[in-house]
Amino acid sequence: MPLWSGARSVECAINPDRDLNGVGLVYFANYVCFFDFAERQALQQDGLYPPAALDGRCTLRRRIGFYGNAKRHDTLVVEVEAFTLPPPAGRLLLHHRIRRRADDRLIAVASA
Repeated sequence: MPLWSGARSVECAINPDRDLNGVGLVYFANYVCFFDFAERQALQQDGLYPPAALDGRCTLRRRIGFYGNAKRHDTLVVEVEAFTLPPPAGRLLLHHRIRRRADDRLIAVASA
């Protein structure tokens, strides 16, 4: 059952001191941080989940696909779709898509 209609978009600024690798592109492992940040922002909108519930989340499984990258001056837009799963209660299925703001190109997807 979807928690909301369609996808919610969350903008994520790239921090060049934290998020970039040695050649000036987003370090691949940081994509998970962008997914988690956007997920938290989307789930707390409209008071869906209190902060304590969001702090207690744990990922049981995640599949990621990388299609591109971004440079330090770009902004990432993460689209989040969320669904409740059948019991046990409280389990969610989340789909994430990351796009570069500069050209709206899809650069990563994930399901958790």
